[in-house]
Amino acid sequence: MTRLIGRNAALPAECVLTVGKFESVHLGHRQLLNEVVAFSRERGIVSAAATFEPHPVTTLVDHFYKPLFTIGEREHILLKIGIDFIVEYPFDNEFATISREEFCRKIFVELRARYIFVGESYRFGRGRAGTVEFLQTIASTYGAEVKILPHREYGGSKVGTREIRALIEEKKIKEASDLLGFPFFIIGGVVHGNKIGRSMGYPTVNIDIPDNKFLPPDGVYSTLTHIGGNVYESVTNIGFKPTVSANGDKRSVESFILNFKGELYGEELRTEFISFLRPEIKFSNKELLMKQIKEDIKNRTGRLT
Repeated sequence: MTRLIGRNAALPAECVLTVGKFESVHLGHRQLLNEVVAFSRERGIVSAAATFEPHPVTTLVDHFYKPLFTIGEREHILLKIGIDFIVEYPFDNEFATISREEFCRKIFVELRARYIFVGESYRFGRGRAGTVEFLQTIASTYGAEVKILPHREYGGSKVGTREIRALIEEKKIKEASDLLGFPFFIIGGVVHGNKIGRSMGYPTVNIDIPDNKFLPPDGVYSTLTHIGGNVYESVTNIGFKPTVSANGDKRSVESFILNFKGELYGEELRTEFISFLRPEIKFSNKELLMKQIKEDIKNRTGRLT
């Protein structure tokens, strides 16, 4: 079932629309989305973004593919940019077979797009048969207009999700965040852990991450944690906690949040990754682990000023 998310409970009479996977909502996506928001406000009509869940690659190519951001995280970014509502199409094998003409009908009739913004290489419909030239031609029959934006470059290179994923996999967190235009982050709820960190004087929060969420490589990271309207410096471990965990086959995300006291069970946190500190290490005893945690806190780069 198609979902509507945002500030409007129902489709408006007309809208300024953009369409895409928006897996990373990187600088190029943000330029497009900012244009949509600005254009819609100038004309006093609603802005909208149409996207897909699950990610088309998951349906068509690799069932185990993990998007850079989950649909919930993408919704957070899109709404923060100023998009009024998001249309989420369920991307299954049936949806993948619709023709380019039928997809245009969805855009211009069902979503009532008066203007549509897309990138210059945008393709759509069965077999990616739809091109921006075709979109322009058919839009005129619906009394609509198409705005085409060129690719965004950063430092002489194309900004793309593939490049960002590769940088994160290489632990180049700052470089990836530069292409995103914001720090890479995760959103997850706090769940109960084994409380071993608390017994060592470093109480941590265990963050429940969806199975389909892309994560950086195992290791320790300097992070910032958003709790409600406040931001705290933190150090986050991704991996299997080999020194203290008896369940060595379960990957986890765990953060020590500086200068915070209180219970967070059931709360939803947003954790921004600032830099990679070190690989995950199995220490021979807890004392050595505690000593290393002190060093991690000292070496963190995600500092608030």
